[in-house]
Amino acid sequence: MMTENVKNAPFDPQVQLHIKLSFAERAALKKLATAQGLSIEKLLQQQIKQLLENKA
Repeated sequence: MMTENVKNAPFDPQVQLHIKLSFAERAALKKLATAQGLSIEKLLQQQIKQLLENKA
């Protein structure tokens, strides 16, 4: 099971995520990030951290 592999894997702070988005979704994401003065990567990092903090 994939979950078990993740639980037993050593922590890797450099994990890369691959997300499939439509052209319109990518454009909207870029617009949102730009409006906040952030790169798309930084915006996604903040959103992921927020999701994880809300789960804890």
